[in-house]
Amino acid sequence: MRKYILCTLPFFLAIVNLSAQVCTLAAGTTATSWIAGPWSCTSVPLIGPPSCAQKIIINGTFNISEDVNYTSCTGPMQITINGTLNFTKNGDRITLPAGSTITASGTGRVTKGWPGGGNSTNIVIGSTIVWQAANGNQSGPFIWPVGAIILPIELLKFTAKPFENKVSLEWVTTSQYNNDYFTLEKTLDGIEFKPVATINGFGTNQSALNYKFTDSKPYSGTSYYRLKQTDFDGKYSYSSLEKVEMAEEDDFSFDVYPNPSNGENIHVDIHSAPKEEVLVVVTDISGKENYSKVHITENKGDNVYAVDPSGKLSPGIYIITATSHQHIHSKKMIVR
Repeated sequence: MRKYILCTLPFFLAIVNLSAQVCTLAAGTTATSWIAGPWSCTSVPLIGPPSCAQKIIINGTFNISEDVNYTSCTGPMQITINGTLNFTKNGDRITLPAGSTITASGTGRVTKGWPGGGNSTNIVIGSTIVWQAANGNQSGPFIWPVGAIILPIELLKFTAKPFENKVSLEWVTTSQYNNDYFTLEKTLDGIEFKPVATINGFGTNQSALNYKFTDSKPYSGTSYYRLKQTDFDGKYSYSSLEKVEMAEEDDFSFDVYPNPSNGENIHVDIHSAPKEEVLVVVTDISGKENYSKVHITENKGDNVYAVDPSGKLSPGIYIITATSHQHIHSKKMIVR
């Protein structure tokens, strides 16, 4: 029986820790040697099998025919199985340090390639046998050891930064487990949060993933953003709040359209703060009032209302005035 004891020099281990390296067996690949792989590893060149500080992802088929032993590692390891980990003969095993986890997605499998059972072919974490040939083939999803707690995402960073009149939102995950989607949320007071966008997650993944989104209609002044992560089972968690300072803008303006008009189907577009009372008045050039109504704006930004005079306006020039408690704006409208 071939037996490999995996160890790493302290200097190389320090480099790997800083690089958060991931080693992957690509989908569609069949491997028969843990040493040879072929492994595809990030951050630094790799000679030989994955080392102690590296996450391992099996997307293809790995036919184990050796004893793989990582007990010399000082910290836990993570193995994610999206393909098949197959033990080809009796007596081979994988041994991981205490605290390690093995996660299988819905497409992941651990199998044995011969009839019968036995307990000499197994997977051991610390001193616990989490699987042996006698258990038979196992299909995901599952987590070993049973009851292990795996964070739904490892969030490397989440930032919210103003640029021009928008807010750029970026976040990076180094791993995802059972992650359904992200929700970006914003608030003015830290109590009431408004959803900005929903972005699909990546299920289970052990690679670094970068996300970007632009909020084109941010709040003016001081506001806060956060990232909500939701699992497939409905559980969720939040990031910390990111503060954003946007320049205060003129809170009030309005426009009228169509202009020129045929005297019917006239609308005003009021740009203001929410819940602001605005009196809209339509008069002709003699000062005769044709329409007057108070509108209470519902949204921050644009609010569109129909102007419904008592009858169709006759051809001529009209003045439309919009008045709030702090602003008075007038527009000239031509009716043909």
